Amino acid sequence: MEAFRLLEKQGCTIRDSFWSRYISLVKNTVIPYQWDILNDRIPDSEPSHAIDNFRVAAGDMEGRFYGQVFQDSDVSKWLEAVGNVLMLERDKELEEKADSVIDIIARAQQPDGYLDTYFIIEEPDKRWTNVLECHELYCAGHFIEGAVAYYLATGKEKVYNVAKKLADHIDGVFGPEERWRRMGYTRAPLGLALRIPGWSRGYSLRVNGETVSADREEKGFACLMRSWPEETEITLKFRMEARFIKASQNVRYNAGRAAIVRGPLVYCLEEADNGAYLDQIAVDPKGGLAEEADLSMPGGCIALKARGVRELAQTDADTLYMPYGSYEEAVTVKAVPYFLRNNRGRGEMQVWMRIK
Repeated sequence: MEAFRLLEKQGCTIRDSFWSRYISLVKNTVIPYQWDILNDRIPDSEPSHAIDNFRVAAGDMEGRFYGQVFQDSDVSKWLEAVGNVLMLERDKELEEKADSVIDIIARAQQPDGYLDTYFIIEEPDKRWTNVLECHELYCAGHFIEGAVAYYLATGKEKVYNVAKKLADHIDGVFGPEERWRRMGYTRAPLGLALRIPGWSRGYSLRVNGETVSADREEKGFACLMRSWPEETEITLKFRMEARFIKASQNVRYNAGRAAIVRGPLVYCLEEADNGAYLDQIAVDPKGGLAEEADLSMPGGCIALKARGVRELAQTDADTLYMPYGSYEEAVTVKAVPYFLRNNRGRGEMQVWMRIK
């Protein structure tokens, strides 16, 4: 049987009702917005100064370092996003922006390969003296990831060479002296703890195609202890069960109300499905929940339906009090994932619903 092989991102096109929308959103909205953030062009927002930090470090402008010690990583994350987008489709204007940043970064890099604008600008004599808190390796890792993504997308070697010089510098600082090696070791059992989220109503576990049970479950983890082959495939599947939940009695606003969840997803009612005046609806938590595919939502989703009642409009608007239950009808209530709300025009939305 032919083994699976990893597909290169270049030349791959994702056509999917869910993911295509988000890929387009990242390219056409998120990346341009983040570019403006990095260049301090968004009014009334906290200054980033991230690119200006590189300009100061490169000697292109006067100034001090501004921001957190990990501020450089914002530029690197943007560069990585650009690289991933360009792997799917080249964009001349976007490449020109990225190339301009890479030129600045290359000028900021020190002759020995060091690259961290905080220490270059503020404390050059304290490089690598506080690895735990000062994020030098964190920033380096993000830059290398961004450089690799951009190099794979464009084939341009300038950013690759900067990253390689930085990696060589780190290797020179931390290795490869004998103290960093472990020679002649034998393969020992290694524990692997797999997170089992609290929302899961159950899970199944397979190792290299064989169904297995965890050696133990502890503090929300399923633990496996064994000597692992060089290549091991672990498949962990969670059961996503739709259910009603209630709030603590200390949350008085939600007394007599319930919400709907399915796995990690919170659901909500929208006016588009259930009409206006959502607070006139009361759901029956004991009536169960039915799942159905809803392709009308962006990307499609699993919608949930429940039994409930709706208070009918009063025939006499001047009547303030009336017998309970005299003005209601049975209805089927539809809930959709909360993260997809507000995609079908203006209207009411409700997460915590009255219960019957």
